[in-house]
Amino acid sequence: MLGAFPMSNERDGYKRIPVSALLSDAGEEFGGDSPRHEEELDSPLAGEDNPLSQPTRMRWTPSEDRLLKQLVDEHGAKNWSKLAEHFPRRHSRQVRLRWMNHLSPDIDDREWTVSEDKIIMETQKRFGNRWSLIARRLPGRSDNATKNRYNRLMRMREARGRRRGASSNLESESQ
Repeated sequence: MLGAFPMSNERDGYKRIPVSALLSDAGEEFGGDSPRHEEELDSPLAGEDNPLSQPTRMRWTPSEDRLLKQLVDEHGAKNWSKLAEHFPRRHSRQVRLRWMNHLSPDIDDREWTVSEDKIIMETQKRFGNRWSLIARRLPGRSDNATKNRYNRLMRMREARGRRRGASSNLESESQ
């Protein structure tokens, strides 16, 4: 099964398949063009010569944000695949997530409060990592923002624990 590993090099005896050929073949197999675009492959790692090449993430531009806001005002926050047709480099899921997590007027951008932090910690203990369920208890906060806040709180807690451990070690060494 020598041709099964497109990332290996010719010295190993494997046939090389360009990334673009892999992407276009995958699209044809599922009845359409591949959703990836050549611009996404432009990066220092991109190209046939680099086995680590992968499509890169693309930041949303202010003009894309303005267009998305305008389209949602005109058509509503639904039918994301139709809205995504206006964004040649974006998928419907990306468009929906951009709206839900960043651009929706329902999103609350203010600082997190102590009571919100307490709700996050208590409900996470009760329900686990069910972020949409937890976010329902925090009006104006998205499930993604809630998850990010929880992870931040856990890092802060861990850092406090390390500092306490280091200071207790210093105290015991001085005795």
